[in-house]
Amino acid sequence: MIDFSTFTSKKSLFIGLLLVIIFCQSNGQNISDRLELENVIVKFDSRAYLFSTNLNSLESGFEFPKGSGNSTIFASSYWLTGIDSSTNALHSSFKTYPNSFDCFFAGPARNPPYNDQSRNGIFKISKSTVIDFNQNFGMPGYVIPSSIINWPGNGNVNSGMSKKLAPFFDLNNNGNYESIQNGDFPLALGTENLYFLNNDISGNRTGLNPSVPGLNIEIRTYAYVLEDEYDAFKDCVFLNVVLKNRSQIKYKDVYFGLWFDFDIGGGSDDYIGCDSALNVFYAYNADNSDNDYGNFIPAQGLMLLNNNFNSFIGYNNSINSINGNPQNPIEANNYLHGLWKNGNKISQTGNGTDTFNTTYTKFLFNNGVNQESGPGYDKRALGGIGPFSLSQNESECFDLVVFPALDTISPIAYSSVVQLLNKADTIKKLFDMVGQGCASSLISGIEYLEENREINQVSIYPNPSRDWVYINCENTFSNWSLKLFESIDGKEIFHASGSGAISRAINLNSYREGLYILQIQTNLFSNNFKILIHD
Repeated sequence: MIDFSTFTSKKSLFIGLLLVIIFCQSNGQNISDRLELENVIVKFDSRAYLFSTNLNSLESGFEFPKGSGNSTIFASSYWLTGIDSSTNALHSSFKTYPNSFDCFFAGPARNPPYNDQSRNGIFKISKSTVIDFNQNFGMPGYVIPSSIINWPGNGNVNSGMSKKLAPFFDLNNNGNYESIQNGDFPLALGTENLYFLNNDISGNRTGLNPSVPGLNIEIRTYAYVLEDEYDAFKDCVFLNVVLKNRSQIKYKDVYFGLWFDFDIGGGSDDYIGCDSALNVFYAYNADNSDNDYGNFIPAQGLMLLNNNFNSFIGYNNSINSINGNPQNPIEANNYLHGLWKNGNKISQTGNGTDTFNTTYTKFLFNNGVNQESGPGYDKRALGGIGPFSLSQNESECFDLVVFPALDTISPIAYSSVVQLLNKADTIKKLFDMVGQGCASSLISGIEYLEENREINQVSIYPNPSRDWVYINCENTFSNWSLKLFESIDGKEIFHASGSGAISRAINLNSYREGLYILQIQTNLFSNNFKILIHD
């Protein structure tokens, strides 16, 4: 086991280069890829490294500002624990660094010996590619891009994969992704998109829990950017994360964690904090000068959009018995539940470890209650979600946004936190304005991922949009109707009706920007949805 207290330069982490090269070349798939925003470059690695890559070594993958070479995130991944409802045994999986706490692997859950690696890579698609495909499919001389053809809409069921994986628009509603034969196309959630899958059973589980079983959970992650939709989304990276239980076990007391090793420039002088009312946690520089950023230093945050954090805690890169690196599954599980590694509660005073004459909380350094003080540290941060249960083939879905903020006027480091929280408030209001549930706040199409949803589930994609919006529902109806109304005066501007499954496209080019109401009525249900028309 690696002693993290020896990491004075974390960018020196090393893995076997030859093995990585072989892995990257398997099946012609990219094991890592990037998204570029106006001022940010973010990198992902399909082996469950978020905002980092592990090619030659583990490298930070959140460059801000773009072109500066400076970064605010060194590493990030998932933590997950659950209790077998029959035996009360703890199952857990954690991911931090290579060859240390490493229990999530590339690709979907599948049957041993896990030889099928056909869905192990990162799949990249752009909104413009999808639009071009829709405009030119079937035209003489048109060559379908490989990103359309190779989209992992279906898994190999003979290898034990789920039939339906990445979301796509299924034109004939047969459940098969058929881009060449039928013109099916990916649901590109934003301007630029990355999709990849992880599981916690198909590799060599190392680190703090090699003897503790995983949960056989599949994690489907869709990362996308909406920089051309709203100014408020500038420099924002959205994540849609779906957990699916592929085991035979019903789990109770499941907790899902978002783990971050923030490095605001230099990584040894950071503070962390949270705002539980906004479901945000963040990191910022402990003093007003940084070797990388100088005197104007950004803050970095993550916000949970469609759920609530149960806890937020951070720990130091040390061997401290209370707030240092966890050494076993129980200590990591304590952190995930909003406790210190030794099981103590978080105090609302001092550095959160006080045990006398104090009140307790599950949110460390909650904004408005207390803030971190003293020297900065090399920090890790963990936001916990739960508890919830997961039966066989059941899914849970989470929407997140990761974004930096920089106050370019004040040299006080905390002023960037103020900017970050103001930005979070704006994003949340926009999300709530058009939100209907998981990922439908901005794009409804991701709901294809949830195979056990109600039969009346409707996909509306893309939303917001300027050009076309697609409405789809897999269920069969004896009759249905679609009506689009202006939200200001209630004027009806579009109407369509039919029977069978709903599969319809609406051209929005002739309508002005703003919020509209889509009314869907069938013989089984009636519902209204918000559609935002915006460049």
